[in-house]
Amino acid sequence: MNQNTIITLALSLMTSMLSAQVLNESNKLTAPDGAAEDEYGQAVAISGARALIGAPFDDDFGDDSGSVYVRSGQQSFKLNASDASAGDRFGWSVAVSGSYAIVGAPYDTDDGFGTGAAYVFDLSTGQELYKLLAQVPDGGDYFGISVAMDGNVAIIGADGADDFGTASGAAYVFDLTTGLQIHKLTATLGATQDHFGASVDIEGNLAVIGAYGDGLATSNYGAAYIFDVVTGQELHKLVASDADDEDEFGYAVAMSGNSAVIGAWKNDDQGTETGSAYIFNVNTGTELHKLTASNASGSDYFARSVAADGELAIIGAPLVGAGGAAYVYDLSTGAEISMLVPSDTTAGDWFSHSVAIDGTNSLVGARFDNDLGNHSGSAYLFNVELCEADINDDGQLNFFDVSAFLSAFASQDSAADFTNDGAFNFFDVSAFLSAFSAGCP
Repeated sequence: MNQNTIITLALSLMTSMLSAQVLNESNKLTAPDGAAEDEYGQAVAISGARALIGAPFDDDFGDDSGSVYVRSGQQSFKLNASDASAGDRFGWSVAVSGSYAIVGAPYDTDDGFGTGAAYVFDLSTGQELYKLLAQVPDGGDYFGISVAMDGNVAIIGADGADDFGTASGAAYVFDLTTGLQIHKLTATLGATQDHFGASVDIEGNLAVIGAYGDGLATSNYGAAYIFDVVTGQELHKLVASDADDEDEFGYAVAMSGNSAVIGAWKNDDQGTETGSAYIFNVNTGTELHKLTASNASGSDYFARSVAADGELAIIGAPLVGAGGAAYVYDLSTGAEISMLVPSDTTAGDWFSHSVAIDGTNSLVGARFDNDLGNHSGSAYLFNVELCEADINDDGQLNFFDVSAFLSAFASQDSAADFTNDGAFNFFDVSAFLSAFSAGCP
């Protein structure tokens, strides 16, 4: 390539820039029998073609008995607890792995108000397999306030448990092949109002558990813990490097591979309750990146919800622009990749109150959407992916990516082989140009 060709290519690429970084949904979901105050979208989960949407204030079996909707392609069905009753709020939390799902009902009253329960379902049949309870259930524990699963192991949060004082919190590990409790987890330095177990996630042998009230007295700095679910051993306590009063670090947590994402939705970096999130290495407990939105402002509630899978994290900010938005990040670099916004955004929807991701598919809940009545709720499906033309992995398309591509092309580096044919020619330049012009997803 001669100098004139390089300059022409660079100028052509520079005219594209970042307009495509904002993504709209591929599909919007609402409940087939949705009604006012159901709050469909309070909780969401996705695995392959299956999407789960919790509606904990649905009234099929009494006021606020709750339901969960399962969507797979154009097919849908509804889950309810076999012993459903008013006030259970079944669907407050949901998790899915393959053909199995867990649904939390933290206000179940088997042993007093707010004892809580969780239910395991076979999604291939819709059959309820187990009702999970703590071995020693107690009113006010709110067992099921959070749920997560990976393979045959589930973790259930009970942030109201009182082992180390009122609402110090606990989490429970279950074997889903038997429905039996394996471990009860508590923080080594648990204390009153820590709310350990308010958020949970699991991958392989490790779990991350949020304790957003952790801190001296009422400081609510927040913390998160890494546990080995096989042994029940606490491995690391995670705290933000810039922890501050009322950040509520640990309000939301997620795991993917060696990374944990911890939300601190009340962090005040760009104004009151702007919010931030942190990426940690789960093996070492080391903080790697702090995430903030590129358009951050006060009261965004950024990181009130988080999810992660593969190389991607999705962070919810339900008050951005009044209606809410979600942001996609590269876990390895901490770079912001795209911003997810519904095409019909409306003030007060709380879009991204809940988020989930599996591969390049993301599901985002908007519990206060009013399509089928006040606060009937909705959920949105998005396709998200890494930005192919972002050669330097900084989350932006600009001259530096052009320069990096041209350098790689000149040295015949594989980063410039956009056609993956082992040759370096005009077709790679053309493919890069097309990817750059398309923008980041």
